[in-house]
Amino acid sequence: MDRFVSVEVEPSGFLGSEYVAEIGAGTRLLEAYTRLYDHNPPLSINGGSCPSVSVSGLAQGGAYGYSSTMWGMLADHVMAVDIVVQELGGPFNMVHATRTNDHADLLKALRGGMGGNYGVVTKWYLSAFRASEKVYIYRHQVAANSKSKADVLAKTKAYQNVMINQPSSNGLWGKVKIHSNFEMHYEGMCLCDPITSDCTDCDETMDKVDSAVQANTWITKPSQKFTNAAYGAWSWAGCTKWADPDCPNDAVYLGTGVDLTSAMGNCWAYDWSLNENLPWKSNSVYVRERDMTDSFWDTIWDLSHQPECQKGRNICIITFEYYGGKMLDEPTDCS
Repeated sequence: MDRFVSVEVEPSGFLGSEYVAEIGAGTRLLEAYTRLYDHNPPLSINGGSCPSVSVSGLAQGGAYGYSSTMWGMLADHVMAVDIVVQELGGPFNMVHATRTNDHADLLKALRGGMGGNYGVVTKWYLSAFRASEKVYIYRHQVAANSKSKADVLAKTKAYQNVMINQPSSNGLWGKVKIHSNFEMHYEGMCLCDPITSDCTDCDETMDKVDSAVQANTWITKPSQKFTNAAYGAWSWAGCTKWADPDCPNDAVYLGTGVDLTSAMGNCWAYDWSLNENLPWKSNSVYVRERDMTDSFWDTIWDLSHQPECQKGRNICIITFEYYGGKMLDEPTDCS
């Protein structure tokens, strides 16, 4: 898919949107975020946090990520696609599917209908939005076996309550990662207003996050940074010194206006080197808040203390990602 790597921005008004990001199907998220942030004004799309996932795989799965509280699902922002299809057993043809042309039903299927079912997408046309030039990122760690079960669960439930009960105007994304023996990681990012750069909402939200987990007293290793969305994206890729002090110097984010092609390649390579030998088997499920009862958390606690998970802190990782705001809105445009 390397031949389908490209990021361009169409003129205002294309496909009826102010900004349309024209992105090749083989483009990985880290590159999409980086190239769009270099646009004037800085832009973004609402994708995920894994640096090596392609835009194509993400969009066809519906796609949520760290800007979804403010902007909803990526599938809702798909304006058009270029796709190779086979016509009723006949020849293969390239078609341009939009929401209003003869291939509108195909586009609808591709917006969250999962990949590999309809054809080969070569390019996505996505409604882009102004990127936040001011963001908070945080990563608070609690050492394994350092707190009581009751204390950890009380703080986690308070944190979860902040994540879920937030307005859609608030760009807060957060998650909890539980390693073996309940080594806890409370992580997230809050996007300040992308137009005015006003951070009043995020200031209040970060105070709530800090209060929920008592960041200054209870957290073993608190960490918070005020930066921009591009640095945030590279941090969730693990390629800033804030995120990972061991990240090679040639793989870290260097800022805007700099050719980051080499650094991106090195970042992907570093990310792969950390994960290639781990015996991971990923499973994803949706859990309703009302189902996260005391017995549910007892099970999570027991899982993290199983003998198999004691072989290394990265053998068993349970991650909860929380979304409020626009992620809780019922869709109004299913065309």
